[in-house]
Order: sequence, then C-alpha cells, then structure tokens
Amino acid sequence: KDVGCVGVECKHCAGQAGGRKFFWSSISAVESNFVSVHTHMMQHCTAIPEDLKARLSVLKEKRKEHTAALKLGSQKAFFTNVWNRLHENKEMNQKDKDDDDSMTNEDADGEQQQQQHREQSKKEAVGASNGRDASSTPPATSTPTQV
Repeated sequence: KDVGCVGVECKHCAGQAGGRKFFWSSISAVESNFVSVHTHMMQHCTAIPEDLKARLSVLKEKRKEHTAALKLGSQKAFFTNVWNRLHENKEMNQKDKDDDDSMTNEDADGEQQQQQHREQSKKEAVGASNGRDASSTPPATSTPTQV
C-alpha cells in the first residue's frame, strides 16, 4: 500500500509483531470488507480481552434485528461517513503539521527578538550602573564606539 494511506488499526494488538491494520481503497471496499475487522477481533487477535469478545458476540446476535429496522441506504451512509472522517483526519493532520511547522518558524523568530531585547536590557542596565543615563546607551544594533 501507499505510505501515508489512510486506514485503521486494531488497538489491542497495535505495535506488536503481527498487529493488524486495515486499508481500503474506496467506500465500497470499506462496506464489503469491514467484516474483516470483526473476524480479526473474534478469531485472530490474541490481545483482545475475553469480556470484549463476549460483548461483541452479543451485538453480533442483535445485528440482523437492528439492520432490519434501518432505513434503506443507512449502511451505505454509515460507511460513507467513516470514509469521509478518515480522510478528513488525514487532511486535518496534514494541515496541523503545516501549521506546526509555521508556528515553529514564528516561535524561532519570536525567541530571536526576545533574545535581542534581553541583550539590549542588559546593556542598558550596565550603562546605568556605570553612572551613565540608560537612554544614552547606544542601541544593541549600533557599532560600538571607543570611549
């Protein structure tokens, strides 16, 4: 798969050798293959707690009843929402990264200005302690003069 491709990962076995990740190329692929997440959790994941497996089994039993009560197209709408949210997060994460990069540059500029201000304040303080008027101390950006 492409690096940076959007997908989901089993949170129970994430980071372990053989941890399961799921990637889909389209909304219809999500719809037709989402059952693989359930299959993984119920049959293959060794890290999922047994009580969670039991609760999933109960929900699986109720699925037919619940699905029958849904309006036509509800399942398609659900998977479309899942797809859109996954891809919005990818775009938002990229935007956040871009914002973080620009903030880092702004922070560096701000830090540089603060450092210059601190240096100027030190020079003014030294000038004042030597009996000179702090306002007569040349700015930090001017070239030093010999006295």
